[in-house]
Amino acid sequence: MSDRSTRSSIVRDLDQTIADTYAAESLEQALEVFVHQARLVIGAHQAALSYIPEGKFRDAIHAISLSEKYDKYKSYDVMPTGEGIWTLVASEKRSFCMTHEELTRNPAWRGFGGLKDARGLEHPPMRGWLAVPILSHNQEFFGVLQASDKYEGEFDEHDLIQLQHLALLLSPIFELQSVHQKLKLRTAQLNEQQNSVVLLADNANDAKLRAEAAEAKLAKTVQELKIANEALEHKNRDLRNRYEALEQESAIRRHAQQSLLESERRFRTMAETLPAMVAIFQGTGHSYVNPACEQMTGYSQAELANLSFLTYVHPDFRELVKERSLARQRGEDVPDRYEIRIVTKQGEDRWLDFAAASIDYDGRPGVLGTSIDITQRKKLEESLREAKEAAESASKAKSD
Repeated sequence: MSDRSTRSSIVRDLDQTIADTYAAESLEQALEVFVHQARLVIGAHQAALSYIPEGKFRDAIHAISLSEKYDKYKSYDVMPTGEGIWTLVASEKRSFCMTHEELTRNPAWRGFGGLKDARGLEHPPMRGWLAVPILSHNQEFFGVLQASDKYEGEFDEHDLIQLQHLALLLSPIFELQSVHQKLKLRTAQLNEQQNSVVLLADNANDAKLRAEAAEAKLAKTVQELKIANEALEHKNRDLRNRYEALEQESAIRRHAQQSLLESERRFRTMAETLPAMVAIFQGTGHSYVNPACEQMTGYSQAELANLSFLTYVHPDFRELVKERSLARQRGEDVPDRYEIRIVTKQGEDRWLDFAAASIDYDGRPGVLGTSIDITQRKKLEESLREAKEAAESASKAKSD
């Protein structure tokens, strides 16, 4: 099979690769699926994909794809620390296309190729370098997509553009992962604080019951009049202790309530600054929406407070979204993440990547939902599909 027919076959499989990436059970699996296909699309012996949340390499997740040429390096386990050539992409947030000669002359490469793992295995030799940063819509650095050792010749501008297009498809995945991790952490913190409040209340109630039991036992043991005065004094002391305990319990409850209010305030502050749509659903209504909901749906926060989410969910998805939301509130196991369409107040169709989690809000079960607008990605996928069909039609017409 020729290289041209191989590339054509790879492009035909790109839509399925994107679907497989979104259907992966974990982020690690999604990265492995994507980086393998990216290497084949570019036509290189090496490719690497890294998710680096908030630019912190210690929390990074890496996936590597190597051809048979580099089989012996597949066990190489030295992970990047952000130094060397990584600094170029992470700090400057721009793409690089270097020949082998340009790469080896670059000061940032000095000593990088000689890094050895615990077994003495060196870093795989690199023949030229393509590197594209993966950025959010507001230019926040999320990761890097790289390729090295092109099948034939050196990397060129066309290869760089292809890699940049692939990076654009990864951007909403990484951005949603970052938002989901932050909200998951905040939800865990809120639940932990709620559990602490319940524990404090239970302990205070146990102390009260023990005090009442001690008082009853003391009353039964009073047999002589000469100790009646002592019993009375003891009771008075006990009453004072109970009063102080109740005062302390009241202070604890006030402090816990204040902590909950402060936690909710911090949650709202974070949610209201996120570019993603954040909402709490109970029943089919909205108990909370952040400002991004206005931008995505076209309805004001005041309007959304009195509307069902079925108002703007596209008719094709309305029953699915309703069933899953209500099932989650009943404690049933339903998918946490899927894509949906909505219709804005102005009649515009939009695609959202929606993620959901169960939450207790004001003493009732609810759904904490986060959504990112992937309309542009959908349009890009459609453009790629149309371009692919056009290329196939042209190729077929030419062969006929």
